[in-house]
Amino acid sequence: MTESRSLEEFFNEVIASHSFDKLDEFIKLRSMSTLTQNERSLVAKMLILQAHAQLKENQTSQEVLDTAKKAFQKAIELAPLDPEIWQQKGIACAACESPELLLEAQNSFEAATQLDPWFFDAWYAWAA
Repeated sequence: MTESRSLEEFFNEVIASHSFDKLDEFIKLRSMSTLTQNERSLVAKMLILQAHAQLKENQTSQEVLDTAKKAFQKAIELAPLDPEIWQQKGIACAACESPELLLEAQNSFEAATQLDPWFFDAWYAWAA
């Protein structure tokens, strides 16, 4: 089994179990600079999923909002040129009632469509 395959299995396990604590441990133990771009995008997507799940549970807690913002920021740092990361961040932010996160959603959709003007899903999510 290759390292990439084991990473894919790890990510699938995290997604299936919704156990994002494992993701936090992974990020602490692993140097992100050693990951391939595809692996960085996978980790970024996982961070967005983590933040989205946290916000669904409790979007009124300032601690949850701060944690979600840090996860969003880390995801963007890992894959700044991936329009799907920006779009997913926008979707997660748009699901909240916080005016600050709604503005983040707008900015994220704008970034996604600037990176890929033909990214229909980002345009659609922005319009929704």
